[in-house]
Amino acid sequence: MAVDDKHLYVLVTGANSGLGFGILHRLIDSFLLTYPPDTHLTLLFTCRSHSKKESTLSDLLPLLSTTHGSTWSNRVKLSGRILDLTSLVSIHALSTELHDDYDIPRLDAVIWNAGMAALSGLDWLTFAKGFVCDTMNTLTYGHYKTQIVGARTKAQLEASSTSTSDKTTFHTSSPNGNSPTDTTPEDSTLGEVFCANTFGHYLLTHLLTPLLAASKFYGPTSVGRIIWVSSLEAFPRFFSTDDIQGLRSTSPYESSKRLTDILSVTSTLPAAEPFVQTFLPTEHNRPRQILTHPGVCATSIVTFLPMVLVWCMKIAFLLAKYAGSEYHTTTPYSGAKAMVFAVLARDEEIRGDVKYGSGNEKIGWFKCRDVLREEKVDFPTKSREEVAHTVWREMELLRVRFDSLRRR
Repeated sequence: MAVDDKHLYVLVTGANSGLGFGILHRLIDSFLLTYPPDTHLTLLFTCRSHSKKESTLSDLLPLLSTTHGSTWSNRVKLSGRILDLTSLVSIHALSTELHDDYDIPRLDAVIWNAGMAALSGLDWLTFAKGFVCDTMNTLTYGHYKTQIVGARTKAQLEASSTSTSDKTTFHTSSPNGNSPTDTTPEDSTLGEVFCANTFGHYLLTHLLTPLLAASKFYGPTSVGRIIWVSSLEAFPRFFSTDDIQGLRSTSPYESSKRLTDILSVTSTLPAAEPFVQTFLPTEHNRPRQILTHPGVCATSIVTFLPMVLVWCMKIAFLLAKYAGSEYHTTTPYSGAKAMVFAVLARDEEIRGDVKYGSGNEKIGWFKCRDVLREEKVDFPTKSREEVAHTVWREMELLRVRFDSLRRR
């Protein structure tokens, strides 16, 4: 396939349900309505299994046919791939698959949406107090949810077939970069939420840099786009540079999303430059990073609630939306506004030092519209440069460490 600047290539992770599905749906709708008939979209999406990939297509295709008739498929190609972001083997396999696919000469944008939250339940007393005393704040920020502390992935490397006495050890930097440590293949786990939400995407970005550097869609002088999906709850207090993986955190989900914020908005700072050079190994056309969040919408990330409580949550979100909440997008389709903006906007419309949020604006008694919000990412306790240097160094040390283990 010839490289054509009228063809947009986009990869979306975690697309089988919730926000990821909403991103697929809204991106196709917006592309068909925004760009002229001679432009085309190849939309790659990942799921964790073949059955989920087929389910995504069977759910999405009727929606597109209802809105756009039968002609949409003349301009849009959908292609599902398998990816488990808690498995570095799976990440490398997808990278190899994409690089070897002749029909994918480049990637113009990637949307890093997939993720997980190791939720264990709700603190009902905290929820009840918050709901009575500050209803809107409680429905916006889930401070009452409880999470599993210290959850780890499975070993990223298979155990050696040699005897214990012959077992190979590698002298590498520790995960936080503070001191060296002896590492065996069995000691190759990662923080599960950290890996699924941040490190897996971080590694995949590094591996796909050549495809992103080849971007042509946005113009001859433009570059590919790395679009991170963060959270409204990514507050500084949830993250510590002494615990990059969030293994000691009681809020590992928020910790991983705060880390995402830091990586995105500091990627152009001088303090991060030495590490970004090795993270994005390209001499020309270095991809740009864009930070987004979906507001508050009901997604499949909450898996432990019975269906009756899921519906109660959705109703509560709707009530908050029509009461005037600026963040309750409520549906994945509305939550996808910021991500779709980041893909389709002109270069001059996008800033790399802010966070684009999907939002809600009430325009009548029972009428709202989707809006885009532009927000600052604050650094209250340490300078932006200090945090950037520490975080980027630790992430690159960790990437190199696991790369060296994989190559043995």
